[in-house]
Amino acid sequence: MKYVHYSEYKITENKQGERAVMAKRNAHLVEYNPTADSKEILIALLNTGRLMKESSVESAEELILNFVNRYGLLGAIAELPLNKDFYNHELVFIDSNIFMASGVMSTDTFEDLFFSKVKPRISKSFKLDDYISSRNYSEPLTWIATYISELYEILLLCERYKNEPETVSFLLNDKLKTNIRYSLTVTDKIQMHYEFNSLMAVLNFTMANLLSAEGSPLKICKHCGKAFISENKRAEFCSERCRNQFNVYKSRAKAKLNK
Repeated sequence: MKYVHYSEYKITENKQGERAVMAKRNAHLVEYNPTADSKEILIALLNTGRLMKESSVESAEELILNFVNRYGLLGAIAELPLNKDFYNHELVFIDSNIFMASGVMSTDTFEDLFFSKVKPRISKSFKLDDYISSRNYSEPLTWIATYISELYEILLLCERYKNEPETVSFLLNDKLKTNIRYSLTVTDKIQMHYEFNSLMAVLNFTMANLLSAEGSPLKICKHCGKAFISENKRAEFCSERCRNQFNVYKSRAKAKLNK
């Protein structure tokens, strides 16, 4: 799949009267590979969620736009349907997700969730990413906010229950659903290549992979609360500065108690 995003986005109103995020008129397409930078993007999203938790509505919207301007929209139109070729059919089949309940809806109604203006023309060569690369493609602001907040909450819960692998496994299975396909190629050996339909799928897969790995490389800084990745199982701080500040504050607190 070809991954693209626009250089700049804005908040507008969709057909349902909801605030939605879409590309600005003069924005240009940027092609990129989120699978190559999936950890960096995930950390950016999680730390956006951390900041949103303590922000006003206006500040949270600015944080969301900053993230989308860097990495694009979630690609929910490609991720949510169970039948990935829904654009060739009258109905879309949807599994339960954080945005809507499972069910069946007409393809036109489903497309209307993402297009307030002209929809892409469905031709024989049409692909899922043609939806996302359309300048008129948008996603509800509440969906993006919910997704970002949800992933950050999952991280907090997994940190809380890190000594209970069954609980963590349940959380990952329940919260990080994605319909990922794979293909096999042969060179000197057989290799598996995952096929992601959306940025959301890349992030869900990356997060589940990190949190299920031995020692869980995905961590929360003990001092500042930022998400970070470290292969050091004992790492508790995102930087040496945070480690030093934590120790200083700890020493001051101890000295105060001993007075």
